[in-house]
Parts: sequence; C-alpha cells; structure tokens
Amino acid sequence: ALASLTHSLEMQPDNPYVLMHQAIAYIGTGDEAEAVKVLKKSMVLSIIANDHRNAIRALGIFKSLDLSEHIAADELMAYETKINSLLTNPETRTEK
Repeated sequence: ALASLTHSLEMQPDNPYVLMHQAIAYIGTGDEAEAVKVLKKSMVLSIIANDHRNAIRALGIFKSLDLSEHIAADELMAYETKINSLLTNPETRTEK
C-alpha cells in the first residue's frame, strides 16, 4: 500500500487525502516519525484548502493513534483551533 500511495503522491504531491492514507501506512510499518510528518502536511494542506472534512479526519487519526507525543502541545492546539474555525465559518467550508 505504501508504494502505491507514494506513487500517487509523485503525480499529486500535495493531495491531503492521499497523504493522510500514506500516514496510516507508515504507522503500519512502525515509522511513527514519518507518519507524523505526513499527517501534519495533510492537515496543513487541508486547512489551506478550507477542506474541513479532511482536516478533521487527519486530526482524528492523529489523536486516535496517540501520536501526540511526537508534536508539541501548542502546535496540536493550533491545528485544532484552525480546524474548528473552519467548522464555525460557513464561508470557508467546502462540501466534498
């Protein structure tokens, strides 16, 4: 799965949905550091694109896989705050 996702990212390097799945694949291989890096990129790209659904998914994966030890608490809070602002501002919400 990881090879296929990596290939997809060669064609679309900033696809937050594929990045999110690549992070899950990295978890499966035991590479939490790379998973965190890729999942953070997915969240940032989702926030930039005002894609609240993917941003919430990425944040949920981050929390459910207990990756919090790999990120500063204030950085995680900043992601949560920005994602919550996407949810409360209908002008920034995307419907996917």
